[in-house]
Amino acid sequence: MLAIARALGRLRANNTQAFISRAADITTPELAYFQRSRAELLAARSSELGGITEFSSAAGIALCRTRDGNIVAAFPTDELAWTDLVEKTANATMNDLRRYGLARKPVLVTTGPITPTASKELQKLGWQVTRPR
Repeated sequence: MLAIARALGRLRANNTQAFISRAADITTPELAYFQRSRAELLAARSSELGGITEFSSAAGIALCRTRDGNIVAAFPTDELAWTDLVEKTANATMNDLRRYGLARKPVLVTTGPITPTASKELQKLGWQVTRPR
């Protein structure tokens, strides 16, 4: 939690409680490491992602809002494949974003490669898929 708090402190974003609430519910070391890595990714790449100004929650996931109002979902992954869990999460998140009028140009950022099927399906849902430079 200390590493997460430090990373979020570097962001100076509003509503970090959305991120912390989710991280506090984690019960496995693997998910705790994922959340820590995610917080560190966000802090390190904030300006590259558009300048993270606040967190918003959609489908139970803390998403980032940038200076220009875009929503960014950034996840450190080894590889992103189109699995049942990814499909369910991507659909639920996009549905919430649409419901709250936030789906104008959501960006999904992942650190690992994205399978062609995952990229195609996410784009069909309205996600812009990218990797940080």
